[in-house]
Amino acid sequence: MAKTKLTPLQASIYNRSAKQGKYKSRGIYRDGFFFHSTGEADYYDQLKMRLRAGEIKDFKRQVKMKISINGQHITSYVADFVVELHDGNKQVLDYKSDFTRNLDTYKIKKRLLLALYNINIIEVGTMSRKK
Repeated sequence: MAKTKLTPLQASIYNRSAKQGKYKSRGIYRDGFFFHSTGEADYYDQLKMRLRAGEIKDFKRQVKMKISINGQHITSYVADFVVELHDGNKQVLDYKSDFTRNLDTYKIKKRLLLALYNINIIEVGTMSRKK
C-alpha cells in the first residue's frame, strides 16, 4: 500500500467520511498521513513533540520488517513507529488497543521478531483497567 500524503482539504473530507475499521477503530488522516486510529495519530503527535524538544533523534512510521527463517520469507510485520534515540539505539513501538494486542497473529509475529532478531516491540496505547 502506498503512503499517500493528502492535502489538508482532502484529509478533512476523508476524516468526515471515514468508515469504522475491522477492529472498531476509525482511520484518520493527520499531516497528510493515514493512521489506523485516532490514538495512533495522537501518539504520532507526541513523537513529533519529543523530536522538537530534542528527546529523540528521529522516528519513522509504518516500517516494514521481513521475517525469514533459513532464507525463506515467512511473513512481514509493519511497526507503527521506529524511534531512533541519541545513543543510536532504536525502539520499535506499536500502538495497540486491548483487542489487537491479544490477536494470535500479532503475538506470533512479536515472538518471532524477538526470537530471530532480538527486536522487542514496545506496546503503547490503551490498556484496560480491571475494577
